[in-house]
Amino acid sequence: MIQLDIVNAYPSADWQAQFDVLAGRVSKSYDNGHVHMGNDIPCPSSLRHYWSYFESMQGTASTLHFSDYQGQAHKIACSKGGQQDDAFETVRFAVTTFPSFGRVFARHDACTGAAIKFNCFFQSDRINDDEHARSLFQNALHANPQLACLSGMDAGISTTGLHFAGVPIGNDEWVQQFVQAKAAAVKVDVGKHDIISDGLIHYQMLRFCQNTRLAFLGRNTPTPLISDIFADVDATILEVLCRKGTTKAHGKWTAVFRRFFDMKLQLPHFRRGFGVTPNPGSAISAFYAASVSLVQWLGFCSHAEQNFIDLASTWAPAKI
Repeated sequence: MIQLDIVNAYPSADWQAQFDVLAGRVSKSYDNGHVHMGNDIPCPSSLRHYWSYFESMQGTASTLHFSDYQGQAHKIACSKGGQQDDAFETVRFAVTTFPSFGRVFARHDACTGAAIKFNCFFQSDRINDDEHARSLFQNALHANPQLACLSGMDAGISTTGLHFAGVPIGNDEWVQQFVQAKAAAVKVDVGKHDIISDGLIHYQMLRFCQNTRLAFLGRNTPTPLISDIFADVDATILEVLCRKGTTKAHGKWTAVFRRFFDMKLQLPHFRRGFGVTPNPGSAISAFYAASVSLVQWLGFCSHAEQNFIDLASTWAPAKI
C-alpha cells in the first residue's frame, strides 16, 4: 500500500482548478500535460448547485494585509486556499483534487484506492514492485504537485502500517515505532523549556503544552502498545520539573521521597497535587471512552438513510 498526503492541504488548493471542475471544462494545462485547455472534466451535476457559493467565497482574488515582526507592512494577493477545518472546505478541496486521482488510477489499471480529505491510499498487488511503485508516485506527483510522499515511518511504501489523521494503523512493531518517534519529539521539546527563568511559567508550559501532546495518540491507540513509551515521557517531564523547581537539589532525595514527590506532581488539584496528568493512566480511560463513542455513533447510523454525492464513480469509476 502507498500512502500520500497533501502538503498544507486546504490553504493550498488552487481556486481556478476548482472552478474548472465545476464548469466541466479545463482553462489551463494540468497533470504534466495530460490535460489540455478546453478538455472536458467530469463533474457530478449535483455539485453545480454550489457554484454561487464557490463564486462568492473564492471567485475574486483577495488581498492579505499583515505586519511582520519589524513592523513592516506587507500585502499578498491570495488566489488559492481556504480556512482549515471549515466544514465545507472538505467538499471544496475534494472538488479541486480528486479528479487528479481519477486520472492517476486510469493510468494504473491494477490499482484501487481511497482518498479521504487530504490523505490518499493506493492499493495494488504489484505495490511491492519498486519500479511500479515509483511510477505510481511520479504519476500522482505530476497530477497534483502538492502531493508529498509520507516516506517517514515507512509510510510511503509499506506492507506493515500506515497512519491516517495522526493515528498509526499496522502491526505492533510499526505502531510502537510511530509512537516512539512522536514521544522522542516531545522529550526534545521538553528540554528546550529550561531557558524559561520563571518557575510558574515553566510549570504551566510543561503541564498544558507538552504533557498533553500525546493525549490524541492515547485515546486512539491500544494501551498495551504505548504504556511504556508514555511512561518514559512522563518520567522526562517530572525530572525537568523537579530540576527546575529545586534548582537541581532533588538529586539528594531518597528514592522513596522522589516517588512521593512524583505522585504529588501527578495528583489532580482537588487532591492537593500539581495536576500533571499521568499519560499511561489517562490513556486507558481515554481509549475506551473513544471506543464507546464510536460504537454508539455506529449504532445510531446503522439504519439511517443518507444520500451521498457519488463523487467516486464520476472521477474514478470502479477504482475507489
